[in-house]
Amino acid sequence: MKEPLPDSRRYTAKSVLKLTPKKEHHNTTFTCQAQNTADRTYRAAKLKLEVKYAPKVSVSVIGGALAGGRIPEGAEVRLSCHADANPSDLTYRWYINDELVVGDYTTEMLIHNITRKFHDAIVKCEVHNAVGKSEESETLDISYGPVFRTRPKSVEADIGTEVSLFCDVDGNPPPDIVWIHDPADRVVRTSSNFTTTVTQETAGRYYCKASVMGFPEIGAEATVYLKGPPVISSPQRQHGIVGDNARLECVAFSVPKARHVSWTFNGREINTSNDQDFSILEDPLPEGIKSTLIIRESQSRHFGRYNCTVVNDYGNDVLEIDLLPQTIAPSLIIIVCVGLSVAITILVVIFLCIFLKRGKKKLPPADVIPEHHISEKGCKESDRSSNISDLKVDIRSGSCEPDYSETCSGSDSIATRLAANILGSTQTASAGGGGVPLAGPVKIPNDYRYSGDYTDPLGHLQQLKSGQNNNGYVPYVDYARDYSPPPQTLTAIRTSSAAMNGQLPTGGNFSLNRHRTTELRQDNGLPSVQNSLNSLPNGFLGEYISHLYPHPHILYVLAQNDRRER
Repeated sequence: MKEPLPDSRRYTAKSVLKLTPKKEHHNTTFTCQAQNTADRTYRAAKLKLEVKYAPKVSVSVIGGALAGGRIPEGAEVRLSCHADANPSDLTYRWYINDELVVGDYTTEMLIHNITRKFHDAIVKCEVHNAVGKSEESETLDISYGPVFRTRPKSVEADIGTEVSLFCDVDGNPPPDIVWIHDPADRVVRTSSNFTTTVTQETAGRYYCKASVMGFPEIGAEATVYLKGPPVISSPQRQHGIVGDNARLECVAFSVPKARHVSWTFNGREINTSNDQDFSILEDPLPEGIKSTLIIRESQSRHFGRYNCTVVNDYGNDVLEIDLLPQTIAPSLIIIVCVGLSVAITILVVIFLCIFLKRGKKKLPPADVIPEHHISEKGCKESDRSSNISDLKVDIRSGSCEPDYSETCSGSDSIATRLAANILGSTQTASAGGGGVPLAGPVKIPNDYRYSGDYTDPLGHLQQLKSGQNNNGYVPYVDYARDYSPPPQTLTAIRTSSAAMNGQLPTGGNFSLNRHRTTELRQDNGLPSVQNSLNSLPNGFLGEYISHLYPHPHILYVLAQNDRRER
């Protein structure tokens, strides 16, 4: 189109391009070219077209699906929603079977533990922008094992009629169904429905089995019954206990259902409305009926022969049942046997536990001896004598009998006393031979020394050497505790000893007293020597007792005697 200018020599040329913009025109460059006869060179102008359009959406399953696109039941499914739009400010919405999915889902949606109810479900993704909206959907294909929609049902028919059995099974992929006739155990049909003509051969039990690849097989049964008279299958001998309720059972197979069941006793029909001794219960069974005759507090007159009669539309059946007395109920015997078995089992388990516990009990090491405590009430008269009360030393015309005794009075003061009865002179005793203990001479350990070897005659009584080796023997008593007198007593003894030139008085009693608790100890099963020390003539014991029993008190006396003789 040309338009002349006012000078009529020049023209304005216009060219108009009309088109409908589409998505493919977005970002397309258009060029307009012009020329005339004066200048053959083309002049051009360009423009770039921006097209605004609604979203273009595509939906796909990107996780949880198998190679063929089928999703196994229980999988976690991930779906993607891709949208192409201008402008790119988009809003996403997800729908399953037109129901909005709650959640902040955008380009992807996740379904946890997907089930068969999602099979054939339509998942839709809807995307909005300023121009408009667009949507796309995907149908889910869920793979799951077979399950019965309707189980096959048994049918009743007359000979020559046709019957149909149905086996409605759901599964994906569609299940493989087979019908098997029992007892021939042969496949008679491979479809969900089965129709046959009833004969003696075709009647019986049929099994429907359905399977899906990768899932367990399922099955159900149905029976084709031939209509006929009832058949009673109860035992002819039944038992009851005199004085207890007796029960007679009459179980009958009946197709069709039984119309009537009656009981007679000794030729007389039982009428429960008139005879209060009897009652009748009837329980329908899938293939017949069960009638129970209850005899309340049965007596001897109730035992005898009963008749059970079952009637249906095709006939009847009669069974004679003998009710016999029974002294012990079988159930009672079973209960007693079970109780005895349980009791024996419990006893065996208890004995095994005790045996294992004793076997696992650990003995204390040989060098660890438990501490024994003896209370005042447990003290006996025989406990007053120590283990050396039987030790007697005969010295020609003299004798020495050490006597260690422990008081059981429970007083707070326990005195250790050594008494010696002297017959003859000390010269004769020192010149003659000495007695020996009943078990023979006792070797004196090197750890003991005469108290004369110490600067303080009583210093050895106050402190026992710590850490000394006992060579595996337990000390007789705790010397550091039982033979350490109070400080004031030791001071008095030292003063008296110094005044007497280190010798013991011959006519008095020498005693070491200390206060203890009322608890009497016998360490490691050995008696404690805790009595007062009576006066001893100096030099009597000499070398004999020191060889017999190297006790610190005796060593102390011997040391004093040695010092006096020097």
